[in-house]
Amino acid sequence: MRALLHIPESVLQENKLGVQHVMELFKTENWKELNEIVVSRDHFGAPASRFGDEYWDLSSYVDTKITNKKGIFFSEIASEYLAMEMKLICFYWMYVAGKPRTGPVIKTTTLISRHSKLNQIFKFLDSYSF
Repeated sequence: MRALLHIPESVLQENKLGVQHVMELFKTENWKELNEIVVSRDHFGAPASRFGDEYWDLSSYVDTKITNKKGIFFSEIASEYLAMEMKLICFYWMYVAGKPRTGPVIKTTTLISRHSKLNQIFKFLDSYSF
């Protein structure tokens, strides 16, 4: 059986470079530039969410017949650094998770589900000021 959708090598390479750039910005704590990275786009290709946003709008990637959840929130975490770490994890899930270079990334509904579980962990860490 073969995949019905094949992602061109140029797109995979571009995503890889973009992910490496995000990681470098995070390591150097360049929050201003990191917050401007586009995370999702609308149906017309315009930016829908940026890394620094408290809400990432994923409605363009979700079938509304299946779920009513269309995005993920980061506003429940008071610590700015913990919130950035959580965003970085979700960013990696969006663009890296799955079979590296050979298969699709995780489904958006899986990302939303994972985020809700991760949110509980980060709220606990935040409550103890870790």
